Amino acid sequence: MAYFLLEPEVASELGQHTELDTRMHPLRVHRLHYEITDWLGDELLESFPCFLLSRRLGERAAAEGLTGFELADVEVTLSPEAEELLALAAPAQAASPVQIYKVYYDSPGADTGSNTSLNAEYVVLKNTGRSAVSLTGWTLRDAQGYVYTFGTFTLGAGKAVVVHTGKGANSSTHRYWGRTWYVWNNTGDTATLRTRSGSLVDTCSWNRVGSGYRYC
Repeated sequence: MAYFLLEPEVASELGQHTELDTRMHPLRVHRLHYEITDWLGDELLESFPCFLLSRRLGERAAAEGLTGFELADVEVTLSPEAEELLALAAPAQAASPVQIYKVYYDSPGADTGSNTSLNAEYVVLKNTGRSAVSLTGWTLRDAQGYVYTFGTFTLGAGKAVVVHTGKGANSSTHRYWGRTWYVWNNTGDTATLRTRSGSLVDTCSWNRVGSGYRYC
């Protein structure tokens, strides 16, 4: 069984220990006693200082748009490090068809901070697959922790969307961060795209000014 990782804030009444073996080393977990409609008693596991949640519950949580759960005296939130920290315990996931296609990190001309200049700094995401993909709740961030979160949005098959730094009217092909200053560092930065549940989708990095943009 594959699991999603969660971070607990409060935990109580843990049950008997059990083992989940990875390919490299055993990961000790605890069964958590709780009662909630339609959720199976063995689908939520605890491993200090994090919880493991079965894929069925993880997918359900993502579909319902939840950022946290309250189970009796236990409160947990989805961890953005889930895929990295559980890579040894979970099977490899199919690569997402959505990719960071291009980052225009240095808008043309002087950095005046005008909205026109800010919107000339942008990231292009492309869906290379044959089916539409919901990006609702997905995040795009830089190395300093500035985060853009998609609202309700679906990227069509073979389509691209441009995420501009400045302000504007969102459409099916253009989204706007709404910032009043630049995000991407001209001399080096990393753009990271994650799903709503925190799973890593794609990254794109550069370490010099160069031409002002990078195809990823």
